[in-house]
Amino acid sequence: MSLRLGQLNIEGDNHLHEVGEFLQRNKPDVMCLQEVFDVDFKLLCDLAKSFGYLVPLLNINAKCYNLNNKGQQGIAILTNQNTVKNPIFFSTYYGNYESYDIPVLVEGHEASRALAWAEFTFEGKFYRVANTHFTWSAGGKTTEQQLIHLEKMLKILDQFAHVIFCADTNAPRGENGEGEIWSQFTCRYTDTVPEHIKSTLTPLHRVQPPPPVVVDGVFLSEGYALSPTEKIILDYTVSDHAAILALIDSFIDIDESEINSQEKRHKRSELVIV
Repeated sequence: MSLRLGQLNIEGDNHLHEVGEFLQRNKPDVMCLQEVFDVDFKLLCDLAKSFGYLVPLLNINAKCYNLNNKGQQGIAILTNQNTVKNPIFFSTYYGNYESYDIPVLVEGHEASRALAWAEFTFEGKFYRVANTHFTWSAGGKTTEQQLIHLEKMLKILDQFAHVIFCADTNAPRGENGEGEIWSQFTCRYTDTVPEHIKSTLTPLHRVQPPPPVVVDGVFLSEGYALSPTEKIILDYTVSDHAAILALIDSFIDIDESEINSQEKRHKRSELVIV
């Protein structure tokens, strides 16, 4: 049996009804979410009938852009699996790792940036699923700040021999996957979003018409593959970014040493909701 994995930027609380319907309809085993408000988090866990792990990245105390002032917001991993080996891990690639200060969003796109991941077994095989909401830039143009953050994030990812990497990359794939940032992922992993897909932004996006860019992805390292019996699904009716649903097979036997080795190097999230 293949793992049902989803990836989605939910845009705060703007589409909670649609997000809830997506979770209930598709019943993902693991769901990676971005732009999740802490106050909405338990509702999402309940709708997905899942455990939830949230890493806050910013604090929104005044309405900014299309985001309401509902406090802490960040990235989340939901899973209906009760065989999770450890709580979620996270490591910041922008922001204070030791004190983990959460910045207040006033204007622009200032936020902490982190990579979160969970490790567990499914059908007797090992899975590591990572999630990030990468640094924003105007018009999808690569910035010096993004390149600095990319280098730091890749140092975290490169420690893992096996990983499923989910992200709102805030960086266009470009023609033939040659985007400056995107290509750093595809030289390491398999890009599961089909080549014929030209955008992962939807008609619900605040920019109209939505730019024709693929910025959301599910990337597979060696040891993982899309199920040969099912196609990857992109749903453009859920949020301002397309929801991605993929069935993924693992060929990795459980390796206790690989799992336990991460405990010494990274911080565990204490923000666990059951």
